[in-house]
Amino acid sequence: MSAIMETMGKLTTSEAANRLGVSRRRINALINAGQLPARKNAITRSWEIDPDELAAFMANWERQVGRPRERDY
Repeated sequence: MSAIMETMGKLTTSEAANRLGVSRRRINALINAGQLPARKNAITRSWEIDPDELAAFMANWERQVGRPRERDY
């Protein structure tokens, strides 16, 4: 599946985790907290992350210990 997403220009949570140096679980937590933009693939139901959005996130991200804060509504 990873090769298919790379040809479409999207990253999997595993690929994003490798680029950030964190776990896949941490990526999912960042997505669920609304801190990392991602979209669900309608067919595979897996998260897809745009490499440009990940780069923008990385530029502003200060790595912290613990769970990401929840969104403020």
